[in-house]
Amino acid sequence: MIKSVKIESYLLLKAQYVELDDGLNVVNGEYGYGKYMFMDAIKFCLGLLGTPEDNACVEIEINDDIVRRETRLGKSRFYINGMASNQKTVLETFGQSILFQAESSKSKIFKKQHQLEILDKDKDIQKKKKEFVEYFDALKEQEELLKELLFEKETLEKDIEKNKELIDALEELAIDKDTYADIKQKAEELKYAEKINIFLQNVLNALEYSDNSAASKINYSISQINQAISYKENLQNAVDKLNTLKDQLLETISFIASYKAYVDIELIDKLNETIFKIQSLERKYKMPFEQMFEIKKTY
Repeated sequence: MIKSVKIESYLLLKAQYVELDDGLNVVNGEYGYGKYMFMDAIKFCLGLLGTPEDNACVEIEINDDIVRRETRLGKSRFYINGMASNQKTVLETFGQSILFQAESSKSKIFKKQHQLEILDKDKDIQKKKKEFVEYFDALKEQEELLKELLFEKETLEKDIEKNKELIDALEELAIDKDTYADIKQKAEELKYAEKINIFLQNVLNALEYSDNSAASKINYSISQINQAISYKENLQNAVDKLNTLKDQLLETISFIASYKAYVDIELIDKLNETIFKIQSLERKYKMPFEQMFEIKKTY
């Protein structure tokens, strides 16, 4: 912002020094008092106006910088803090930082948007605005971080509740992972025993326990030969061989039957029920039964 204006010579203005207050400054007065000339002197110093016909010298203090412009014999010289400069540098550095409000556009000054534009050109306000934007962006980042933390908190709380339910289910089941391994092994053995018994029973049925079994056919053969003996006595040798074959068959049947295992159906049902409960837990919590005990250790 402009702190002071020193006009050594500019058109009709001579040896003028004006100090300005912080913030918005208004230059007013009757028509012809030199308001426009004063404003033009500032514009001249900032390179916003061309060189007047007469010699001119204007110096303004902007924030912590001193800008000076002199014209002699139609030539302009610009200075920034006593160092020679040029119009382009002065314009780029200071020309856009000063807003001039003329009486001809006074209707605009009452508009809220125009007032904001005036205030936005103030360096202090720009700094505050930048700080506010940075603070707002930082708050937005914190808000996003807070959302992530809240989401993680909710997820953690859900996991804790879920794990507590899992632990309650494990305690109700009262089976450890080693016992579960034994249960699965026992159930597997009983399942194989059932299958073996079915195959052996099919063999026993074929040999003895069905109408068309081998034993039935041998008995039928012996009865038929016994009837034929009444007509031909030397067939007794065939009957003896059939009886020997029958004895061997019965011995084989007894041998095969000895391999049939006792299967406790109630035990199988109980084991399968336990396995079903554990598999239901594995599906519900999407993890192996053994891993559930690792979670239990953490509580």
